Amino acid sequence: MTFENKADGVKLAGTLTLPKSGGPLPAVLLIPGSSAAGFDRDYATPTGRRAYLTLADYLTRRGIAVLRADDRGVGQSTGNKVQSSVHSLAADAVEAVAFLKSRKEIDPKRIGVLGHSFAGMTVPLAAARSSDITFVITLAGSHAARPERNGSRSGSDWRSQLEATVLQYGHLSALTNLSESGLASRIESLLVDSRKRLNAVEQERFDEQVPDPKAYAWSNAASLTTPLIRSDLLTDPGLGPRNTKVPFLAIYGSLDPTNTPARNVPALISYLTAGGNPDYSLVVVPGLDHNFWVCVQLVPAGGACSEEEYSPKIMQLVGDWILSH
Repeated sequence: MTFENKADGVKLAGTLTLPKSGGPLPAVLLIPGSSAAGFDRDYATPTGRRAYLTLADYLTRRGIAVLRADDRGVGQSTGNKVQSSVHSLAADAVEAVAFLKSRKEIDPKRIGVLGHSFAGMTVPLAAARSSDITFVITLAGSHAARPERNGSRSGSDWRSQLEATVLQYGHLSALTNLSESGLASRIESLLVDSRKRLNAVEQERFDEQVPDPKAYAWSNAASLTTPLIRSDLLTDPGLGPRNTKVPFLAIYGSLDPTNTPARNVPALISYLTAGGNPDYSLVVVPGLDHNFWVCVQLVPAGGACSEEEYSPKIMQLVGDWILSH
């Protein structure tokens, strides 16, 4: 299927899966997280994981129609994701929902949006814009208050503090519209100064992780100065949730180091409460990390897992919640 964001001149292509019978059907739009390369409709990774193909298959078999689309600039979709803002991506979601509403197979009063990680910001923004969105689901969503992004991250080791400081520079860069070269210069100076304060053992670890400070600095500057990341750093993460009045489900893995439940869950509760949302559920699933993949084989201590599956527990939680609403 294809649909358009005419305001931005973007055509988006995807797949709509429908149960073999029944209708009009509830439907959900799946939106992936962020990546400089973008993601295809299956949310495929280089390692062969296809989270949204798996989730779409499961939900469709339970009687829920599912639309998943290629990111801007990926597959058959036009545009460029990293050169877009979070608000433009939210507008894409609104257009996708409008497309679903136009389909005779879909119940126009039962259409929702689901987003993973970075899309935890996108989908509430879309719901705040469109009265056609009747439920919101975020998986490992990025909802933390801004201090996590421009202050310190969890962890006291030099690597965690370095990443936090680099991100702080990114936030300042977004505020001041600092150029890529200007930001790279600041980050490189930070790296050199940080290394001087380490002992010999820590300096050795530092050199293993950052063998080329200039390249590391430019790599971070390139990612932090894109329109997508600038808009992310400058957008209030509570803007969408505070203005989302429809049922809201948020799921986290207890072992998520990227969007930690400890920081994101209280923030999300505060936003939804402030907005007066009467129906929200927040679930932390033990033993799962940011991506919700689990090993399906016995692995010796310290061994690598060679066979994984997308967590059946996550899929059941999502399916049960949608059908209960």
